[in-house]
Amino acid sequence: MRQVNQPVSRLIQLAYLSIATLLLFFTFKYPPLADYIEWVYQSFIFSDLMHGNSDSLFYLRDYPVPYVLVQFIMGSFNPMMGPVWAGKATLVVYLVLGGWLSKTFVERYELNGVLAYPLLLSCIILNSSFWSGYINYQFGLLVLMAYLSLSEEWQDKTWINLLFSILAFTSHGFCLLAFGVIAGIRACTQGWRAIVLFSLACLPAFTLTLWYMKVHNNDTMQAMDAPAAYLSMKFWAYKIYTLTKAGPYQNFMLGAVSDIDRSPALYYFGVATNVLIGGLLVALHIKVLRRFSNPKTLHLSIAATIFALAYIFAPSLAVQIVNPGERILYPELLCVFAVALPCTSPLRESRLSKYFAGHIYALLIASMVSLMMATHQQGYQHHSLDAFKEVQKNYTRILYWHRPYQFEERFEHMEKAYQSNSNPTLPIIFPTSLIGNKH
Repeated sequence: MRQVNQPVSRLIQLAYLSIATLLLFFTFKYPPLADYIEWVYQSFIFSDLMHGNSDSLFYLRDYPVPYVLVQFIMGSFNPMMGPVWAGKATLVVYLVLGGWLSKTFVERYELNGVLAYPLLLSCIILNSSFWSGYINYQFGLLVLMAYLSLSEEWQDKTWINLLFSILAFTSHGFCLLAFGVIAGIRACTQGWRAIVLFSLACLPAFTLTLWYMKVHNNDTMQAMDAPAAYLSMKFWAYKIYTLTKAGPYQNFMLGAVSDIDRSPALYYFGVATNVLIGGLLVALHIKVLRRFSNPKTLHLSIAATIFALAYIFAPSLAVQIVNPGERILYPELLCVFAVALPCTSPLRESRLSKYFAGHIYALLIASMVSLMMATHQQGYQHHSLDAFKEVQKNYTRILYWHRPYQFEERFEHMEKAYQSNSNPTLPIIFPTSLIGNKH
């Protein structure tokens, strides 16, 4: 039996997402998600190339790339509304899908809505990766949530596994990996016939992945140093910190100024809440270990355990991806929520759930209000290289930080090119997409 207050939790989440959508759409001149404006810029170039322009500076790769879903969505909006509004429209699509899929996910597993809705909002839809602007990865998380929200009958269909494997491939490589683990383990629990059918369904996506791995070229992608030596004390501290990043508090840096300078009370309250949420997530992981006897969610319990081990022992840098463990964490949390958040909580646990939920919503709102006020006061400041190096010397000042306007100059260039009907000329920064620099 579902809790009576579950519809209330759904309405609260819907209201928050609606407000967030309106604010991100109309309050800011472009979405304040760190890397997002680079993907808007690349989609502008993609649209330009599809119309026969900009081919002297950029080119479309002639092999499959697992980071194209957003470029196709945003690129299709570009001719109708221009790059900035195309970027905003894509964000609206993401938030609407996120809200709807949260509802179907909670109902599918009959979760405790009081806690499930704010956790999905904080840890999946508006998580740290969202504010970092990893929009392809975020759409990949929605693909995983959509698959998990299907009934067992639909998850068993071969063409469904084929469709979702392709969707996962086009969104992000780690989401394809997560889909393979979740759906693959489910097939393994059902016998050889299910394994064979699942293997055949995933063959196209597997072939595309091998093709990409064999021929992909990241142009002149800058080499990066690992944030922490493997298995060092800093490495383990980084793991704990990454888990707490799933909390609702986000610390936005404009120039060299962050919340610790603007509002120390918000900063310390936010940091404490994120640590608290990290403790809750650990408790939910422990709960998963106690539920291996449930045959309906056995494959999710196994997948969550595999993801947890991969998260713990993943290096802090792999194939030029900083903190790959974070990309594993969020699919893991989806599995954990499905297994460990049933709606059969006793009254005392329900009150505790409301306490945690209130904290999450409060920090989500406070973080966005802080960003709005800071932008109004300081403008769209991007960090200087000197300021960036200076703040990195004291990590306690920049916990949960994001740089929402780090590509302000790129935005100005794109807007000028669009308004003057000229071609964009700045080279792309992230060469992992469908577009490459010619020079």
